[in-house]
Amino acid sequence: MPPYSHSLQQAKREIAQVEKALAEGHPPEGQLPGRNWQKTAIRIAAERLGIDPQSLRSRIGSPRAPKSCRHWVRYRIKVDWSKYVPPPEVEPPPPPVALDKILVEPGPAADPIELRRLRDERDSLRASLKEAERRAGDAEARERDILGLTKDPLRPRLVVPSADDIRSSRGERTVIIHLSDVQYGETVLLEEMDGLNRYDSTVAKNRLGRFFSHAADLMTTYWKGDPPAEIILCLGGDLISGNLHAELEQTNFPTVPETVREVGEHIAGGIIMLRNEVKRPLRVYAVPGNHGRTTPKPQSKHRASSSLDLLAADFAEAVTRGAKVKDVSFYKAHSPDVYFSVYNWHWLLNHGDTMSGKGGGTGFIGQAAVIIKGHRKLVDTSWRSGRPVHFVLTADRHTSLRTTFGWANGSVVGYNDYARDLRADPEPARQDMLVVHPRLGVISEQPLWLGAPDEGSLYAGPATVVRPQWNEKE
Repeated sequence: MPPYSHSLQQAKREIAQVEKALAEGHPPEGQLPGRNWQKTAIRIAAERLGIDPQSLRSRIGSPRAPKSCRHWVRYRIKVDWSKYVPPPEVEPPPPPVALDKILVEPGPAADPIELRRLRDERDSLRASLKEAERRAGDAEARERDILGLTKDPLRPRLVVPSADDIRSSRGERTVIIHLSDVQYGETVLLEEMDGLNRYDSTVAKNRLGRFFSHAADLMTTYWKGDPPAEIILCLGGDLISGNLHAELEQTNFPTVPETVREVGEHIAGGIIMLRNEVKRPLRVYAVPGNHGRTTPKPQSKHRASSSLDLLAADFAEAVTRGAKVKDVSFYKAHSPDVYFSVYNWHWLLNHGDTMSGKGGGTGFIGQAAVIIKGHRKLVDTSWRSGRPVHFVLTADRHTSLRTTFGWANGSVVGYNDYARDLRADPEPARQDMLVVHPRLGVISEQPLWLGAPDEGSLYAGPATVVRPQWNEKE
């Protein structure tokens, strides 16, 4: 028997419903023998209250033992069974009289033509009645079998779990922040981008600051519940602009060695700020990108060991250790892939330039097709290599996208000349922040917007007027 948990108000309400049914002529249990077709007062009250009749019966008792019920034991209240008003006895109708015994006085002979007309009208009405009955039966069958409807009116239902059940499902959480495609040192001129976006080392420093400060705010000021168990920073490659293209050599500032050192120092500053404000352990994973390579063309040999992206991560680690910051661990790849786990959810971090899926035929879908194909390829090869993963994290395409297999990160540099010439979507500078639950996986996806209005019209809100490039006076 379930524990008694009814309040006095609930007990009075149940007793009132039973007494109301008694007054309406519904009998107590055990009365009116031979009339099993009639519902008892307890069953009527249970249907009106929306509860099980057996449970109600255990709480209100019966006329034979009115003081053995649970409501009487707890609150000293019981059902007044004397309120039952038996319905008046209805005399059965007299038996029908056979038609052949009805005395009909003889009359004049009927007209045979009129008789034929009446018979035809009768047959027509019988056929119409059969058709109406058939259509009504079909409609009921459709409602019952196809639509799943019932003749009884539906009523709203809601089961709200207890506060303890909700609280137990929350569990601890870990935050992943993805930093990629900083391309520190690249110069993007506002006039060459039709006013959409500008970028240089000063803007890069500001956007890196916004990346770490926004993430810290979301984990403190705007965080609900216990603080995150851990923070994971994924350095997804292309931290510097590099000299992989001749045109970059003409516009990059400062020089490549300076960009490696400076971006490492700014990342270390962000790591230290997260540790001081959020005060949680932090893991850092780094993979090589394509902008940080030291060879004119991409090569597979020594890809990670010769990458300037990983050298920048080394600078960040050195500065962090020099500041004697505790509970910060650095992991750098020996290949283009980094595998790590969060609560037994397995992840693969890859810059994205080696995930395959490239090529033409993307059409108006653009970079989305490349990313989706690449993510699928990463998952397949990881599985066949004996390292199955649940999610992948990539970058490279400067396009934010959630796929079935993971997340493609945006960029810090934002919409630049190369993306414009590809006619890629003009996406503002943004990065990803994910919240991972031990049982549910990723439960929150939060974009970190990095631009400011003075850095281009992409960050100034929606345009109300499309202005020409030059006006008539010019």
